[in-house]
Amino acid sequence: MKRNKNTIGKILGATIAVASSVFIVKKLNNKRKKNNFEEMEYNKAFKNKLHNIKNEGDNLKNKIRDKGKNIKENLKDKSEKTEEKLNITGEDINNIYEEGKNKFEETLKETMEDSRDLHEDVKEGSKDFY
Repeated sequence: MKRNKNTIGKILGATIAVASSVFIVKKLNNKRKKNNFEEMEYNKAFKNKLHNIKNEGDNLKNKIRDKGKNIKENLKDKSEKTEEKLNITGEDINNIYEEGKNKFEETLKETMEDSRDLHEDVKEGSKDFY
């Protein structure tokens, strides 16, 4: 009987040890699965956040590009309206520039000639003075 008690005790002890080991392993496995699930959810949320930030950047870039186009179009429209109001075209502006340039060159030449004449007159007058 004593032998049976020891055997039963050993069997019960081994069974409890195995059961507790299985229980601990299951708990750890469930915890690992839970942590993996939380980690996967965190990774998904992080990837979604990155994706959203990239999309916001792309949207902002497109908005800036569109605003740039709108500004160009507005400036073009304003310049065309100004040309219509003044009844001046781009060729007319070039002609006005050329005329102004020519008048300036003529005035500069006349001024240079006048200053030479004045210099010579002063030079001759100073000779007569002495």
